[in-house]
Amino acid sequence: GGGGGGNGGPKRPGGGGGMGGKMGGGMGGGAKKTMPSGAKIDLGSVEEELRRKEAEKKARKAAEDERKEEERAEAIRAEREAKFEADLKKMDEAQRNAAKKQKARDAKVVRKILAASERGRHYAVLGLRGWDLKVGPWHLFQITSRDVKKAYRNAARSVHPDKNRDGRANEAFRAVEDSAAILGDEKARKEYDRKRWVAARKNRRQTIGAVVEVLETMRRGITTAWLLALKIMGPFKTPILVLTVILV
Repeated sequence: GGGGGGNGGPKRPGGGGGMGGKMGGGMGGGAKKTMPSGAKIDLGSVEEELRRKEAEKKARKAAEDERKEEERAEAIRAEREAKFEADLKKMDEAQRNAAKKQKARDAKVVRKILAASERGRHYAVLGLRGWDLKVGPWHLFQITSRDVKKAYRNAARSVHPDKNRDGRANEAFRAVEDSAAILGDEKARKEYDRKRWVAARKNRRQTIGAVVEVLETMRRGITTAWLLALKIMGPFKTPILVLTVILV
């Protein structure tokens, strides 16, 4: 009877509670976490990291867009060149020679515009000189909006894909439109002129600094050579110098 009572009797307080407490405590501890006391989140670093990732994303997209645009431009160029070669086959000798000479002139115009566009020289793209000389209240060589419109029409006509037979005429025509859009807008043009002036001033300072550095290097070299010569001449330096002066 004592043995049966032991098996069927009530469980000891804390026996089941011990298991339940362990399980509950384990599950509760897994669901809720607290940061260590004194821990801080560096919001500045988080924001900087987000900005960096966003900049990388934009850079990758820009590079991908540029690659696609280059592929598209190359496909157009190849198509135009193939069409020109096909047209040549339909011409006689005199017509072919004339067409090739005209295409060479067209290519020269296209190369000039594209070269200026790659350097960001919008005035040169339109065939304008970006001078704005001011003397007192008067402006000399100032380019007006009227000048920009006229230059745009001439440049666009010279590289229009329907007239210019060069394979990259489309690219040059788009460059002309982009430059005209900047120079034709008063606000955008002022900002472009401001950046151009800042860049020119920086280049002048760098050039002057380089010239001064070269002159200083030459001066140090001459001084060193002179001192070395005096050291080599030793006690004969005075008569040698006097003789040199007399001969000269």
